Amino acid sequence: MTAVDPDDDRIRRYVLRRYAYDPQRRERRHVVLGAFDNPEELRRLMDQLSSDLERRRAKGEPIDRREHVSGVILEPNHARRQRDGRLLLAAMRHRVTISEEFLERLDLPPNIGLLRFRGRVGEPPPQQGRAWAGGRYRWRTRLRGTLPWFVVRWIPKGSGDCGNHQWYVVADGLTACYHCRATRPAGGEHPYR
Repeated sequence: MTAVDPDDDRIRRYVLRRYAYDPQRRERRHVVLGAFDNPEELRRLMDQLSSDLERRRAKGEPIDRREHVSGVILEPNHARRQRDGRLLLAAMRHRVTISEEFLERLDLPPNIGLLRFRGRVGEPPPQQGRAWAGGRYRWRTRLRGTLPWFVVRWIPKGSGDCGNHQWYVVADGLTACYHCRATRPAGGEHPYR
């Protein structure tokens, strides 16, 4: 058995954890029981502790039904990636301007993606083909059409007049602009112009 330090971020480690109530913190949480350099040792000890927990439950001891033993694999630099991810999210939450050099130094975890926009704040990206030409808020429309549906609510249509409406039918007798919040009754003119 080769036990390693669970906080040693230089190596790959197999960490054994127990989920249980912590009376000092008055919450349920994962408590680290040990870390190993091979998965076989983790599996052996995890099976041993799980069977012990089931045996105690079978005897009728008062054990929380949510208490369990689990293992997690922590790759090298896991703690640093998590720290960098929290730092980036905190900076974005506080609307801090982030430099390119700072972003290049970050080593982000795989569950965080970064979409960069180069330009001045409040200004659309450079003109790129028909989708960007012809009026205000075209860049928002392009972005709304590219992103997943659950993200679109954070990029609303423009609040002012786009100046060059492109209409679509919302309901019987009503059309709306793709780019801004303008609406109009469907009239004699073709609604898609």
